[in-house]
Amino acid sequence: MRRVVLLVLLWSVLVGCRERVVTVELPTPMDIHMRATEIVLTREAPPAGFDVVTFNPLDANLAALSWRAEMTLTFEGVFARTTRAANATSTLIVENNPLTVARRVVAFIDNDLLGESTPLDYEAVRLGEDVFVRQGESCQPALTAAQKAAADLSAGTLLGGVVNARTVPRRAVINGETVWQYTLTPETLALANVALTSEGRVLALTGELWVAPEPNVVVRFYADMELENALLFGGTLPVSGTLRLRYDLYDLHTPPNLNVPFGC
Repeated sequence: MRRVVLLVLLWSVLVGCRERVVTVELPTPMDIHMRATEIVLTREAPPAGFDVVTFNPLDANLAALSWRAEMTLTFEGVFARTTRAANATSTLIVENNPLTVARRVVAFIDNDLLGESTPLDYEAVRLGEDVFVRQGESCQPALTAAQKAAADLSAGTLLGGVVNARTVPRRAVINGETVWQYTLTPETLALANVALTSEGRVLALTGELWVAPEPNVVVRFYADMELENALLFGGTLPVSGTLRLRYDLYDLHTPPNLNVPFGC
């Protein structure tokens, strides 16, 4: 609930201070379809202690490391028991450099299922205690706690986490890291912005979870879900359709060069 409140508060503060929206340039979007696993090596048990894993939030154990993460949430469907379209899209790119106490978030958030407000599109950079937020051509220091929270959005905030996922076991190299695969079931998902009503159901789930035991982080998390009577982002109107979640971790131990956004 605190994550939902943070998103709603952040949305309202930033939308209120926006002068005009100019799309932030993002890297090439990830393919929303399941991508083939890179360099599959063999079926092999993971190291001791990694038969069952929990990462809740999904980006646990990353605070002291340098990295870049890309993640998306998309929903395509209808409001339950109607033909009215219900769609949502969020994209986050997050970079972290603990050596300089710096963090960068590029976000595109269009989760207004009723289509009544403008999508949120911004870049936020935290440098030590200071946070700078760029929206469109406007860039300024963040003054309030809600504005500073723009630099804190994360995989846990957007996607949630996984609990008690069991090894397949299968080893591979993904995004330059040696990883092991784990099984996803509805019971292993601790989603941040999805809830089922009393009549809600997960009709189908496919996905993959890949974990690097050293340094004990999630490198890839993909999930496709067919939902019936679900509530998204704290909404009160149930929806039914396809939810797609994507998370990839890159550049572990490669400190990004993070500076004040252009125009500040």
